[in-house]
Amino acid sequence: MIEIGGASLKGVRSENQDRYFAKVSPDGERAIGAIADGIGGLADGAGAAAAAVRAVEEFCEWLFEGDEPTPAELRDRVVQVYRTANESIVKRTGSRARSGTTLVVAAVTEGHRIVANVGDSRAFRLHRGELSRMTTDHSVVEELVRDGTLTPEQAERSPYRNLLTRSLGDEGALEVDVDTIDRAELDTESGTAVILTSDGVHDVPGFLTTQLVEQAIAEEPNLNAAAERICRGAIEAGSRDNATMVIGRKA
Repeated sequence: MIEIGGASLKGVRSENQDRYFAKVSPDGERAIGAIADGIGGLADGAGAAAAAVRAVEEFCEWLFEGDEPTPAELRDRVVQVYRTANESIVKRTGSRARSGTTLVVAAVTEGHRIVANVGDSRAFRLHRGELSRMTTDHSVVEELVRDGTLTPEQAERSPYRNLLTRSLGDEGALEVDVDTIDRAELDTESGTAVILTSDGVHDVPGFLTTQLVEQAIAEEPNLNAAAERICRGAIEAGSRDNATMVIGRKA
């Protein structure tokens, strides 16, 4: 059985433009989580994030109602989520100022797990005491880390770490990072978790640790409460943005 929960808290910004989605199928065998973080400084980031989450909700209906999809079907459907959301955001703004959002999605079926990403919201895997990152940011700073110009530690503190190189709301072809894994190849033991975060959580230097996440999950009554505890902790630790998290795990 899978359980999932999430939370989103307003930080120092005047408006919370983050949106999230977290749902498990009635039989507890399939689940989907997503975070969309509207881009600050652009027109109606909250509306862009909401459009992205609506596309995820439509995907959820397909995922929960049908037979087990093939890896190709699952991948194609997830990419279509991003294209649908992107087209919706572009049409909303028209000739007005550009709008945009990040979108990270993770879904699990009986046979597969898929993670997709555009922007700098992230997916992590918590397994056997290790919190490992599953996505790559589409940001200027991330590119500088990859080419060796910046160290990861310098990137954490760079004032340019939130400048994106890819997001929903861009006109033209949209490239989506997608990773599909057969669940037979995974360690699916009880307690294994997939965690999604907005930058208001993972950009706080030194904050998001294995111990922090494991302790919140162990001590709180459900995953909604665990996610809220971590988001609140991020804001108290000096987050410069709104804080949003989704946690899904095998119970």
